[in-house]
Amino acid sequence: MRSVNIIALAFVGILFNLTDNVEIYATNSYGFANSLKTRDMKTLNQLRDEIHENAKNKGFWDSPREAGTLLMLCVSELAEAMEADRKDRFAKIDRFDKKLETSRVITEGVILGGVTPEASWLAKFEECIKDTFEDELADTIIRILDICGARGIDIDKHIELKMKYNATRERLHGKKY
Repeated sequence: MRSVNIIALAFVGILFNLTDNVEIYATNSYGFANSLKTRDMKTLNQLRDEIHENAKNKGFWDSPREAGTLLMLCVSELAEAMEADRKDRFAKIDRFDKKLETSRVITEGVILGGVTPEASWLAKFEECIKDTFEDELADTIIRILDICGARGIDIDKHIELKMKYNATRERLHGKKY
């Protein structure tokens, strides 16, 4: 089954494009990005597991979390995406990639002027990606997959089933819009 294609940029440097591959910034001796490699895209369930594990490690699941709050956090990310759209804030992926490719700090893994590869990557992310429409959609998907991880939901299966069901429905699912 083909994975659902999404545009998302995770903090660890995973950039999904609209093909069946994912570009990964390989880590250098500092454990941070320095070059591009390609491999098969992960399934949503694999991402779910990584995202949920990271959320647990960052303390988001130290206490039980109520479903309503978790769902409203997803809604808040969508509201932030709407605001980014209203303010015409969209990710500059090509610019971000070019900055990474031309940064000696990142490509060579050197510290220049006290700037580490991680600090350089973060500055470039904040300049080109942070708080954009795409970034907020990624946050929404991350929050949804975290909920799926916490609840043990096989989201790949549920999306496959829902798509199959939707294919049987009438135009606009019988509604005005």
